[in-house]
Amino acid sequence: MIILLEINDINETVMRPQTSPEAVQPMHPNNFLSDFCIAGFKYYDGLEVFDQLSIGVELDLELEEHNYYDPNAIKILLGDKHLGYIPSEKNELVAKLLRAGYKEIFSLRINRVCPDKHTDGQIHCTLKIISRDQIPSMNASTRKPKVDSAKTAEPKPKRKYTRRTPQPKAQPTVEAVEEVRSE
Repeated sequence: MIILLEINDINETVMRPQTSPEAVQPMHPNNFLSDFCIAGFKYYDGLEVFDQLSIGVELDLELEEHNYYDPNAIKILLGDKHLGYIPSEKNELVAKLLRAGYKEIFSLRINRVCPDKHTDGQIHCTLKIISRDQIPSMNASTRKPKVDSAKTAEPKPKRKYTRRTPQPKAQPTVEAVEEVRSE
């Protein structure tokens, strides 16, 4: 196993296990987005999978739009186990991008495990934006070729707009008025 040392924007060394030399990818300083401890770790399933949480483990993100406490709440998951959330002071941009459908641009990995700390400070993560070349769905081989729209586009037909005129409200009949009065 190879361990790659990586320096992120807060000047701390992060050890990331790699399975093979081919898996080592150059790290770009501009893809760092945020780092944080998992919020609410003690309230969810983290203790059930604590032995699986180690440096370099990739975690999943899921937007929780109907969260009572935070409309930008983002769950952190290991498989189907809910570990906690991205802290609310760091989740707004990520939530906007997740709402827009950009889930695959994020890479969330554990960069520090401190079992002796308070539970909300035990798991520290780094969130990065993956470069376009590393995202399978945005790979050049799967992208559709660009077509010059000026050469191939046909003129669009003009829309016909019709103005709606308000219909006069039906006046109640004498019988209906008499029925209401009699009740």
